[in-house]
Amino acid sequence: MELSWWRLLISGLAWVAILLFNVFAGTVHAQPMRAAIDSTFVFPPVAAPAERAWIISKAPLKDGTVVWVGGHPARLTRTDPPGWYAFEVPKGVPGGSQSVSLVGPASPGTLRLTVVPEDALGDELAVYLRADLGADFQQRYRERLLAFAAACARLCPAELTDTIKQLSGTKIEGLEPLGGAGQRPGTDLPLARQPLSRPLPSVIPINSQVLNAARLNSLLRVPVVNGALLTSAQGTALCSQLSGRLLLGSLPTGRSIGLLNLLFWGEMGVDPTSGGHPTQSTGPIPHKGEPPTDILKDTLGFTSGNGKGVTIHVLDTADSSADSFVMDIDVNYYNEVYPARPGHGSIVGAIAQAVAPNAKIAYQDVCQGNTCKTLTVVRALCAVAQEARQGGKHVVNLSIGGAYPSLGLLLALNELATLGVPTAASFGNRDDCFGMALGDLCSHYPADWTKNFALGTATGAPTMLVSVAGWDVANKEYATYNRTAVVPWALNALPSVQAPGEFWFKVPLVAGPTDTPFFGTSFAAPVVSGLLASWMSCRPGVPFMPLITTPGQNPLPASVLNACP
Repeated sequence: MELSWWRLLISGLAWVAILLFNVFAGTVHAQPMRAAIDSTFVFPPVAAPAERAWIISKAPLKDGTVVWVGGHPARLTRTDPPGWYAFEVPKGVPGGSQSVSLVGPASPGTLRLTVVPEDALGDELAVYLRADLGADFQQRYRERLLAFAAACARLCPAELTDTIKQLSGTKIEGLEPLGGAGQRPGTDLPLARQPLSRPLPSVIPINSQVLNAARLNSLLRVPVVNGALLTSAQGTALCSQLSGRLLLGSLPTGRSIGLLNLLFWGEMGVDPTSGGHPTQSTGPIPHKGEPPTDILKDTLGFTSGNGKGVTIHVLDTADSSADSFVMDIDVNYYNEVYPARPGHGSIVGAIAQAVAPNAKIAYQDVCQGNTCKTLTVVRALCAVAQEARQGGKHVVNLSIGGAYPSLGLLLALNELATLGVPTAASFGNRDDCFGMALGDLCSHYPADWTKNFALGTATGAPTMLVSVAGWDVANKEYATYNRTAVVPWALNALPSVQAPGEFWFKVPLVAGPTDTPFFGTSFAAPVVSGLLASWMSCRPGVPFMPLITTPGQNPLPASVLNACP
């Protein structure tokens, strides 16, 4: 099944639109909720810490009512028009999907809010624009926002209307094909080779059972048939579209994302410009100085890998000649401190090469320092998709990630999956959950989408997006550096599999080449990308790798470890 990028936008945003239309038209229908409040919704569906958002409720709420965003409280303020209650998203709320509750953090309601992490805020957005819209889209963009602002002036809080008006004056710049110069924008792409068994998730939280009738359709030209939104243009995937940036200035990042994705689905989508960071961790590691293959042999019974004819694409901090990444905190190993530890992507690639020695490692530097730009990552994935269409076998390693569910990242990975290209993604480390309050959820994308990329619904079906957690090579159990090991209540999604993520490499420190520890889920992911490459060198498809959590039990089956010697 091929899924065009704007059809996915529709699936996630249609009900948000219907929600707003019905609130505007006064036709909101009741919805059973654990918070015992009928027809209660959050708008916009995306916001950032310190931004104002609103709860829309037909039932009256008291001024000062406490609303919980994850585990963080805020207070509602009644605003005009009636039924809109403002609250400020508390500082400290983690990024990603968070529960919004009127009961308390221990009793989350059905309301959801996608929170833009503070480190992803900025004065511009990443833009994906349908290629056939051409140069006149800027005018259409302005006219639609002004029309919506005029309608909103009578029906929305003044602050929301003002944001829409200001958005009408923002500019879209730097448009170019997502697939690079070799991809003609707007062209149809080959049919999928690997149909996924489950629909892709929405990047905007809304309960699709909330409403069943739209109003003000004519304003946004939203045809509805049997509850499903339609689009006239179909069959073209994300990587054949255009990308660029939208200059926001001082406008609120989260609110702008929510509004623009609502108003322009099917034509344009937007993301924060920052798409995550290299996944790092700190703590003690055994097997000092041992090569990766020896560690894998000693702990798993790994004998040898292959990977012949397969390219492993390492999208990280390194290119083919250099790795500019330097760890921004000291690494402490049994009271021995390793300051300013260099390297991330180059180490990831070296681990993958050790597991699949005959594979080709293709490095793509998509990060600058500790920040990975959304469009850079998406364009790199589209370049892999273009290579896959030309032939050969390919695996992607993403030892990077972040809390925000990027639309472009989701659609690019889906495009790769339909072309038969699997991705190994790091599950995320406990650093991602630092300082979380009870009730917060700890997200890490793209790993948390793993179930949506399954090739079947039955137990034992492999996934085209493998979420890789770390396995403690000393204690032979789920590693304590994994994302939610110390805050299990914050778990948003289980990993697919565990793999050793603790290795030693000689790196050029100040005193000279020194055995240096590298550990975390970043370094577990390339074990799996190497195993995928080895498997694909002599077997069809991709293997199923189960999540084995029994202490002392090998986390990876021998049939996968030594599939193609």
